[in-house]
Amino acid sequence: MSEWKVGDLIRIQNCSEAALSSFPMRILTKSSTQLEVRCPLGYAPTVSTTGTIIPVNIGGASSVGTGDAADGWRKDINLAVWREDNSANLLAGCRYALGCNVSSSSVTPIDQPLFMSLDPTLYRGQRLTFGAYVYQKVKGGAGTWCLFYNTGTIVTDSSAPASTEYQWLEYSFVVPTNATFLNVGIRFQGSVGDTYYVANPVLALTASPNPAIGEGQYVKPQEVLFPVVHISPWINVEFGYGTTATIADQYMNLFDLHADTGGKIARSVPRAEGCIEGVNYSEVIVVDGPRRLLGFSDSDSAPVKYGAFMPHIAAGVKSFGPAEIPLNDGRAFSLSAYPGDEWTNVSIDLDKFYLA
Repeated sequence: MSEWKVGDLIRIQNCSEAALSSFPMRILTKSSTQLEVRCPLGYAPTVSTTGTIIPVNIGGASSVGTGDAADGWRKDINLAVWREDNSANLLAGCRYALGCNVSSSSVTPIDQPLFMSLDPTLYRGQRLTFGAYVYQKVKGGAGTWCLFYNTGTIVTDSSAPASTEYQWLEYSFVVPTNATFLNVGIRFQGSVGDTYYVANPVLALTASPNPAIGEGQYVKPQEVLFPVVHISPWINVEFGYGTTATIADQYMNLFDLHADTGGKIARSVPRAEGCIEGVNYSEVIVVDGPRRLLGFSDSDSAPVKYGAFMPHIAAGVKSFGPAEIPLNDGRAFSLSAYPGDEWTNVSIDLDKFYLA
């Protein structure tokens, strides 16, 4: 059990119990012999059974054979990349890093790049500086890494010296006035199995190359991500609520979007938005008092951040509304204002994520 830590996502294969094998689950507590996990959507195991625990992460071995890397980035198809959250491999102040592992390659010496492609017409004749922190955790032989740019000819900076911690390197260059394409990134040049962690990459328009950015100048961006394909954590599921109010006449259930999406929604995302639909077969409440509705909050105790509510319009008729889900460590609480309320055929499509 030593390789697992609290917060990791796992799946259980070769298991006959649907509550354990259908969805990823987050580890809540661990000991040398046991893991405690939370089953999704209120499921609970009904029998004792066996299975095989496997990790769940974004990327890893599944990324080999594709050119897809982090959002907006590309890579060599033989390079494995993943979202890393082990504190031992993170730059101080970071919640995640991009893990990179050099896999088998027909190229000798191995040279597997991680890069982003830019529109050269926006930068012709201008000076750009690209910098990044990289930690070479596993090094075989003389393997190392360097920064590069490519406007038709690959130009590399000096290789990073040997180190046992994160290093900042930056490279400044002028984009040719006739450039027809532009890539900037990192070249991993080493042995099979070499492992690197990348954090806080910066690309800037600069006036001077000495130094153009400087170590420690990274400013965390406040971004909104619109995925190419929306994320649907729940499709035609049932939301049922108890009869004991959690806070202020609200009846709540905990949902773990980080786990339910297999880690697609990172724990650092503070808010997600999209659309929600569902059916409530109970009578519509028209008098003053508790109402049937479906909404989300980030906590079951004050202070609480709320999203929009989807009201119950007609019995047995599907309701629609905006899904505004404030998140806390990848978790959210679905809520109703009516005791014992039940919604069926609930589906949520998320297509907008605020990145902290």
